[in-house]
Amino acid sequence: VYGPKLLGRDALHGPNLWNDLYRASQPWARRGMMLAALSGLDMALWDVRARLLGLPLCDLMGGRQRERIPMYAAGLFFRDRPEASLIPLLVEEAHE
Repeated sequence: VYGPKLLGRDALHGPNLWNDLYRASQPWARRGMMLAALSGLDMALWDVRARLLGLPLCDLMGGRQRERIPMYAAGLFFRDRPEASLIPLLVEEAHE
């Protein structure tokens, strides 16, 4: 659905591309997998535009707001282990 709307188009025409993709998602009620795919394509297009222009992405999005940001890391995901061996693994991972 989205591929034909992008192929051969200029990545620098961001808003026009996004609007065309968004309109193409209408038959799927703009939710679920279609909206997730649109989000991924939108992020990739921002990245492509920044690379084409030789700019940091933050400059295209209004400029740097701070020098450092707090890091976020996810973890402690379920593992298929007996609880007796799982708890120590999760505690070790949390400490790391």
